[in-house]
This record gives sequence, C-alpha cells and structure tokens, in this order.
Amino acid sequence: LRFNYGEFDGTVHRDIPAREEPTLEQMMDNMVIGDAESVAEQIVDEIQRLRPYHYICFMKGGDLDSQAVLKSMERLGNDVLPMVHKALPDLANIGVPGQSSA
Repeated sequence: LRFNYGEFDGTVHRDIPAREEPTLEQMMDNMVIGDAESVAEQIVDEIQRLRPYHYICFMKGGDLDSQAVLKSMERLGNDVLPMVHKALPDLANIGVPGQSSA
C-alpha cells in the first residue's frame, strides 16, 4: 500500500494502479519473452548495452503452472544460455570493475 493510495470496498482491497505504475503494455514492452533465438538476442542486447554484473530472470508470474515454469527454466538453460555464451564468450567479465570485454 505504498503512497497511501489504498481503497477498500468493505474488507476487500480495490485493484487500482499505484501512482507512476507502468501500464501492462509498458511492462510487456520491457519483458524478455519469445522463442529461444529472440530471447537470446534480447538478453545479449541488454547485456551489451547495460553491462550488468547480475542478470535476474523472473520466471513465475501470476498463477502460471509450476510445470510451465520448470519447462521455461529448462529451455533457458538448454537453449537460450548457450546462444548467449556464444555471442558473449567473455560473459564472466562483463560488469566486473577493471575488466574489459567486447
């Protein structure tokens, strides 16, 4: 209930957007979603532009079935990450202060 914006109907909290909360469309525009090739390309692009030290993948949203989440995790490890490592062979040094990588 950040910003004290909460509204209730009796004991039920109304589902209203928080101040400055992005729209669903804005969130979708920033998510890494798609087939293995497009996901790998998006991850590589973000890593090259932002040079992060860590990259977090949020795999379970809403009421997504646990088996679907597990399948996505397996595809990430088996299909996506090999493409990321091929595109960024010096991945371990990206984001590390004092290290240079292409």
